[in-house]
Amino acid sequence: MMPPAPPPDRPPAEPPGVPAIAPRTVPSRPDEAAFTAQDVIDHIRDHPVAGVGRVRSSTPIAVEGVEFLTARAVGARLNRGMNLPDDLPVCFVTLRGDFALHSRGATFTSPRAFRLYDARTGNFLALGMLD
Repeated sequence: MMPPAPPPDRPPAEPPGVPAIAPRTVPSRPDEAAFTAQDVIDHIRDHPVAGVGRVRSSTPIAVEGVEFLTARAVGARLNRGMNLPDDLPVCFVTLRGDFALHSRGATFTSPRAFRLYDARTGNFLALGMLD
């Protein structure tokens, strides 16, 4: 009897998200970010999209805060699962504006929203409303 064939080589999985912020460095530690808070602020300033998907702002958005955390910490803060590895380093950006979400015939509004980026690749991961 012959031993089983080894599994076919698989290409590495693509990192989650959509390219957004260009990394500035190659992190030397797993928890280290590849860009700075100022890079995030510059990105949002240079790409003045009032929202992504169904969350939109009728006024210009302002960056309220930039934090580098793990996906687990963001999930705990938002009290929901993130569908990301718990130890993934992420950049959690809080925004101020006049945000609205239109869903199933209803409209939800909030003066605050968030954007989430992969802290190692700069990829955009999620947008949601706060408060």
